[in-house]
Amino acid sequence: MRSKEELRQRQDKLLSVYQEVQQELSKIPGVEGVGLGLKEVEGNLTDEISFRVYVSEKKERLNLQPEHIIPSEIKGFKTDVIKVYGSQEQVFVDKKDFTEHETLVGGIAISNEKASAGGTLGWFGTRVSDNAPILLSNEHVLYPHPEHLLGDRFPKDGDKIAQPIYQKKSCCESNVIANNITSENNGKVDCAIAKLNDSKKVVLVLTNKASSKVINVKGQDKAIVGVQVKKIGARSGFTTGIVADIGVVAIPNEKITLPDGSVVEKRKDLIMIRPIDTETYEIESGQKAFSNTGDSGSVILDVEDKIVGLLTSTVRDFPWLTLANHIDNVLAALEAKGHKIKLAMSPGSGNSSGVFVSHKRREYRYKSEEYPLLERLAQTELGDILIPLIARHRVEVLNLVSHCRPVTVAWQRHQGPAFFAHFLNSSRQADYQIPHEVMGISRQTLLLRMVTILREQGTESLKSDIEKYALDLINYAIELNSVEKLISKFDNRVTA
Repeated sequence: MRSKEELRQRQDKLLSVYQEVQQELSKIPGVEGVGLGLKEVEGNLTDEISFRVYVSEKKERLNLQPEHIIPSEIKGFKTDVIKVYGSQEQVFVDKKDFTEHETLVGGIAISNEKASAGGTLGWFGTRVSDNAPILLSNEHVLYPHPEHLLGDRFPKDGDKIAQPIYQKKSCCESNVIANNITSENNGKVDCAIAKLNDSKKVVLVLTNKASSKVINVKGQDKAIVGVQVKKIGARSGFTTGIVADIGVVAIPNEKITLPDGSVVEKRKDLIMIRPIDTETYEIESGQKAFSNTGDSGSVILDVEDKIVGLLTSTVRDFPWLTLANHIDNVLAALEAKGHKIKLAMSPGSGNSSGVFVSHKRREYRYKSEEYPLLERLAQTELGDILIPLIARHRVEVLNLVSHCRPVTVAWQRHQGPAFFAHFLNSSRQADYQIPHEVMGISRQTLLLRMVTILREQGTESLKSDIEKYALDLINYAIELNSVEKLISKFDNRVTA
């Protein structure tokens, strides 16, 4: 088996004359584009590389005028005549993971608040202009097309992105993880980004509950014909394939209208991937496949765990073949729209953005020099319980306190703001005592009332954690009247 470097060198020989070949062959009537990939013989892909010439209709050589005939070789390399592919989403046998993940990773299900269907959270990165953390997926995932919308609420920048689906109960939203920033869907790419919420914990790996695989992303590279690739998607989990072409021409599965009013009739410069012979994922007929509906937005990685593409669809007539955008084209399209993106890498692989760090440092937005005791509390046994709870429910509780009248009234009438101010003061000064009462309201009264009202108004996830942890946490808050005493109590428990 050839190494990745050997396959790169083989590909580079064709790339050195690629533009000349494209210009020469595009003059032939009926030629829609020129790819570079594995040659087909009787419908089967071989291991031989060639220039794949895409035509609107294949005709017998005897029925063609001499000037319409595509040469069998050009510039010393073989050609292969391929009818333009049609692209579509295909329904296969399931091994899906559409469940809720408390911690965000690449490869899990996401959807727009306005949609009935979604796709896959591909990967993470930062916007260079402001270091904002973002997630990457397809345009048709984050900005869903009409057939997937709930009613006539069309997608737009700023829409909420949920994992796995958007939920709203009473006056509280749940599962929201990000807000749309921008998208691009044209003749080369189908991509979009959304800004991650500060409250979400992120671990920089690819995995999900449909697969036992965990992949560390080690950078990005160009797709190379013949190199084995893999992905983890929300629908089909972990699958492996081979890059068969890096310049596919395909007809979009639905109409794409650009801002200037023009319509994209064909996509070009796509990566095509076929499943490897040992792949176990199958469609209903028993045919092996690399991807499925719901995998849209997954990142494609090569043998060195480097991102080379962004999965966008399957091939209409050959649903075991997958189409993807070159990752370089994706990043260039986003930069052209004013959003230069730096893709993240897994820990130990060179990520130095400082944005995606452990939850103990990320969930709190305080300065350690201003609230030094909170930093110490986060490192105790109690902190190990509190930090994940805050990560799961911070956004929901803040929304309830701010926008749900019963919760707002309970918080205000029972001196919630005053007690919280005392707590912050105690986080600054070790000798600061949190009062037992404020305006005739005790800490116990406040906490019991908030537990009751949050249980009534909150989501099932919040209710479940209230039932599990609230009584113990209230007892600690009543017993101990300073952050320093909380730290001392749980430091003693750890060392005992």
